[in-house]
Amino acid sequence: MPRNAVTIALMLGGGLVVAFFASQLNSRGRPQLTTPYQAVLLTNGQTLLGKLEDSASAYPKLVDVFYVQNQINTETKQISTNIVKRGKELHEPAYTIINANQILLIEPVKPESRIGKLIEDFRSK
Repeated sequence: MPRNAVTIALMLGGGLVVAFFASQLNSRGRPQLTTPYQAVLLTNGQTLLGKLEDSASAYPKLVDVFYVQNQINTETKQISTNIVKRGKELHEPAYTIINANQILLIEPVKPESRIGKLIEDFRSK
């Protein structure tokens, strides 16, 4: 095999190895969001529920946003949990863009979970 052919083959093989490892690093850096909704816990203690887009971005976008509201019955002292749809505020936000530095964690919301069922109930009304 001529020297040039060996050099080209080594360069191509090295390029394939680099491309493989780069794709592995990229896929590890991006969370796999497999549920319809995610819970996003922010550094200020607030939890938003929604469909997270561009999760690896510096400013991910959360659409179809809800938040949890607990209410205490003063007579029975029982706590009821409700969800509130964002967008009813005076400025009527269509989505929320979050500074990724303010995200502590992202968790999947299973459709069969209590919150998942509350979202589904809200959607069916």
